[in-house]
Amino acid sequence: MGIAAMVGSPIKRREDPRLITGQSTYVDDIKLLGMLHMAVVRSPYGHARINSINTDAVRKHPGVVAVYLAEDLKGASVGNIAIAVPLGEIANGMGVRGPLAEGKVRFYGDPVAVVIAEDPYTARDARDLIEVDYEPLPAAIDVEKAMQPGAPLLYEEFGTNVAFGMHPPTDEIDKVFEQTWLMVESWSNNAWSISGLPLLLWRHVGWSQSTAKLTKPLPYGVHRRFPTCCVTF
Repeated sequence: MGIAAMVGSPIKRREDPRLITGQSTYVDDIKLLGMLHMAVVRSPYGHARINSINTDAVRKHPGVVAVYLAEDLKGASVGNIAIAVPLGEIANGMGVRGPLAEGKVRFYGDPVAVVIAEDPYTARDARDLIEVDYEPLPAAIDVEKAMQPGAPLLYEEFGTNVAFGMHPPTDEIDKVFEQTWLMVESWSNNAWSISGLPLLLWRHVGWSQSTAKLTKPLPYGVHRRFPTCCVTF
């Protein structure tokens, strides 16, 4: 069936039977030798300063293999999150960061720590033992207001929340508008992804051999230290 024939036509989903009858393979069904599980501690604030993170209790918890903060990843061959389009202030360092927040969280759910454990239940229980002292900061939750002078800044050193802007000449367009009898104005706010990841990827299994050759990518570079790991977000 060609693309044109598909538009507007009811198409039977071929993958549904195996999914709804439990015959498909989900992440929880994957069991690998030596598998470890990772749970992520995320910020409950959209904008806050991290005063301290106490991991003493979780490091002593049975079944916990390791705990990582942003400072632990430095010098561990774990780079910054890739930026696809380094333009404007982004090229100057705005938004450049590692996988875990350091010193400040800048969005709700910002990851601040990870727990590696022998099973997913231990990982999630131990995650709750991490104590993070946050200092909530004012947050701009409206895109247009965030661009205005005096708005709370995510990166104070840049003095603005605008990472990149384009202002091409509009002389010819203005002439056309002057001749129109009806003008409609609208504000468009588009959030789109430029990463090559599936939508809503909540769990992931990474596996590497002794050569450290990764067959499935794993966030935060955990595969560099552990042969197998299942991530719970």
